[in-house]
Amino acid sequence: MTMPHDPENAQMGGKVTITSTGADQPAGIRPEVVVLLARFARAYEERSFTEMHDLMSESYAGNFAGRKTAEGFIAVIHNYRRQMPFFMRVRMSITLGGVRLDGAQRFEGVIEMTTRAKLFGCFLEKAFKTPRLLFRAAPAKSGKWQITAVDEIPA
Repeated sequence: MTMPHDPENAQMGGKVTITSTGADQPAGIRPEVVVLLARFARAYEERSFTEMHDLMSESYAGNFAGRKTAEGFIAVIHNYRRQMPFFMRVRMSITLGGVRLDGAQRFEGVIEMTTRAKLFGCFLEKAFKTPRLLFRAAPAKSGKWQITAVDEIPA
């Protein structure tokens, strides 16, 4: 499965950047994972926390910002997004590098999420970036891939 081509998503130095419009399918990374990350970015941009909840596994167990449940993770993300005025558009990109495991039943890779705000059609100079995070995903019983954990990587 190939996602729509977008020049902003070009592979650079063994990493791939995924946005809400997708990415070219990088070699060695499951297409389901690229789609999952693109859907997460789109849900964030559109403030669709219902969609974001659908992307989370019932067995989610991460430690992002000290939150161990899917609801806690979504609350932190929602709080970041809520701090921006409603009229301000944002674009999230997720840089995926350092794939640790890419199997039929589990995926682990290192990600960084970057958010850029857009006001009156122009991106603001400052971007907000997370530290490196360990991202885990697996297929649910339905076969649809979901996020099982987002963990902070100690510096």
